[in-house]
Amino acid sequence: MAKKKEAKDLNDKKREQVVELYRTRLSHLKRAQVFVTEDRMALAVDSYNKYLGILALYFDTTEDRLSPSLFDAEKDMTELLLISHAYWDLAKAYDRSPNLQRDCFRCLEQFMKFSIGFKYQ
Repeated sequence: MAKKKEAKDLNDKKREQVVELYRTRLSHLKRAQVFVTEDRMALAVDSYNKYLGILALYFDTTEDRLSPSLFDAEKDMTELLLISHAYWDLAKAYDRSPNLQRDCFRCLEQFMKFSIGFKYQ
């Protein structure tokens, strides 16, 4: 019984940490957007990946498995638009390097998933 309580307490603590990290996600996104305007693409890519990684952690998945179905299409419309924009900028950044074409196409696929059929399309 004590081990179950310890495991639950540990899971609760981890979840609290994830929720706290989730609250910081928009600062990473804003930083990425600033880096894009300054044409500092390596830093922008890093910040966008942190933003998307936090979302994936929050939804207990991996970044490549992020999907609009994880969100409430009405309530989370703004977040869906932000994700779409993040993937678009990532695709453009990866397109600059011939060695990153696979990443570019993956981001374009994610961009389409988070764009097609939404009001902001």
